[in-house]
Amino acid sequence: AGTIFYRPNEENQAEVFSHLAMTFADTRGNRQWTIRDLIDDILARSDAELGKSLYGARGGKPNPQTMGAVRRKIKAPGRVLPFIDPKPSTGVLGNQKPAGDIDDILAQSGLHVIRVSESNNRGYALFLSQLLARASGARAFATQGERNIPDIEVIVDEASDIFKAESRHLRAAASGMLSEQIRKGRSLHIGYVISVQSAGDVPENIRNNLNTTIIGRHRNMGVLREALPTARPGMLEQADKLNPGEMFVDLFGTRSLLLVQMDMSRSRLTVAD
Repeated sequence: AGTIFYRPNEENQAEVFSHLAMTFADTRGNRQWTIRDLIDDILARSDAELGKSLYGARGGKPNPQTMGAVRRKIKAPGRVLPFIDPKPSTGVLGNQKPAGDIDDILAQSGLHVIRVSESNNRGYALFLSQLLARASGARAFATQGERNIPDIEVIVDEASDIFKAESRHLRAAASGMLSEQIRKGRSLHIGYVISVQSAGDVPENIRNNLNTTIIGRHRNMGVLREALPTARPGMLEQADKLNPGEMFVDLFGTRSLLLVQMDMSRSRLTVAD
């Protein structure tokens, strides 16, 4: 719902669509269904029928303007992207896989760089959701010995573009997806690097599931105290005085915060003019 109705003025439409999706899922039971099945069901029923799904025995009808907007937008090109609701096809990672070459990429060792338009936060979040879901699926099959899949390290650069999306529903959907995949990936030997300009950009539910926190020069003491709870009194006062390459590190397996000097990048990215 949050990724189909993703604009700031579409929150009521997202809420109605979300409730309709939940009631539709209840009627399907254990049977598989797709977003397209849900859309077809909404388009085939009147407001009165949909009201019974939304309000039960109490009756009532959804706002006609809201429902009109929902129907119009779920039929509009680009609202439901093909790789989010694809036609299944047989693939290497299971009985079915979405059309496309994501599985083929995951089956190969090496560094794969995927660039998404800076202005398209929604496309970024949707593609990342699909990629991480396939990655966890690939690793799950690997742990069962059904396929040789290399260990996976997912590096999400400029993740703030997701966490600061204009739509509240899009922010919630994307952040919830990322939090779920990180929790799932911990048991599947998938590593995650979430890179942001400010530690405060990372939602708490995601920050709490990351094993290690690395923070460079920072001026917001409130954010630092939340992100680095093991810091000793007075240590964070140095945060705005750190030199390029100097970092505070809350390292997995250690009991105290470390002040470290990172190795110089061969490309000299940390050198200040």
